[in-house]
Amino acid sequence: MTPILHRARLLAASLIVSFASVLSAQTRYFVTDLGTLGGSIGFAYAVNLRGQVAGASLTSGDNGYLAFRTAPGRPINPATDSLGTFGGVQSYGMSINLLGQVAGSSAVTDSAPLHAFRTAPNRSINPATDDLGTLGGTESQAWSINEWGQVVGYGMTAGDLDLHAFRTGPNLRINPLTDDLGTLGGTDSIAAGINNLGQVTGYALTAGDLIHRAFRTAPNLPINAATDDLGTLGGTESFGSAINNSGQVTGFALIAGDLADHAFRTAPNRPINPATDDLGTLGGSQSSGLAINDWGQVVGIATDSNEIEHAFLFTGGHMEKLDKTIPRGSGWALLEAFGINNAGQIVGIGTHKGSQHPFLLTPAIKALCEHNGWVNFNFRNEGQCIQFANTEK
Repeated sequence: MTPILHRARLLAASLIVSFASVLSAQTRYFVTDLGTLGGSIGFAYAVNLRGQVAGASLTSGDNGYLAFRTAPGRPINPATDSLGTFGGVQSYGMSINLLGQVAGSSAVTDSAPLHAFRTAPNRSINPATDDLGTLGGTESQAWSINEWGQVVGYGMTAGDLDLHAFRTGPNLRINPLTDDLGTLGGTDSIAAGINNLGQVTGYALTAGDLIHRAFRTAPNLPINAATDDLGTLGGTESFGSAINNSGQVTGFALIAGDLADHAFRTAPNRPINPATDDLGTLGGSQSSGLAINDWGQVVGIATDSNEIEHAFLFTGGHMEKLDKTIPRGSGWALLEAFGINNAGQIVGIGTHKGSQHPFLLTPAIKALCEHNGWVNFNFRNEGQCIQFANTEK
């Protein structure tokens, strides 16, 4: 071992101890106010591993929502981050992959229905190339995109008779002949999340159109009513929100007696187990899991003992209010968490200084490691900077 590398590793050990003591005494997440595109409110729906955020914001004068994509770890820049539209007055960015491709929905004209879109990497919406089309009807919406450019969502079928989930091929438009995922026996279905294997989760009506059930498909296959129904937490209905690369699904489901919805997280490629998969609440009656990363961490919204809603993080077998993980006196009240990446960064919406703004939370250990020239690859073990960014420093 060279003297330089030996000294660097000794420095690493001291930094690990120092960072751990700082984090145990202070905050676990730093908050970035993402701002808006000039309007009064915005929503952050997804964050990729680079820290780029996708969402939608009102523009100046609150005339309509436009989709946005931020630079990594940066607030919204109204001059550069609006993705535009297909020609109408509104668009919504719902998901983003590592390449910076954003999937969402946009109005074709002011009076026309929404169409799903997928942008080129780090580009605005191009009406000539990014309209994904429909399943034969007039409308479609995209909710999630994976690293291969496959997009899922829902569209109206021919004649606008039914609403069906779809999954596109990589960087392809919707093909009504191959991309309709079908249902669980009823008339409607919606796809909410896709992983890199092409597995899709969402929810669909069962035979008779009486109840909705969460589903998880096999990789790149349609919904199979015999195998893909995930069940419930003891009640009658369930809804799938997101899926990670291990096949774990999060969402929300009715508990026994249909008394309330609770967030759930399944085991990999398993149905909902009421004995193990109920994530509980923050002391109130309701919770919903909205996103999951590959570590199995879940974020969403839950009520406290006063039935007030808060953004939550479920990690290490425990649901916690995200307000308690940020600096005291920050002025933030975090209302809903919509996305989490594999670096532990979380996005959502909260109130700050009297306004509802989108936020980005960055784990303090990640920020501290990177500030000192290190990379934290295992953020779950707080206080560990486990690889150099620059050994020559």
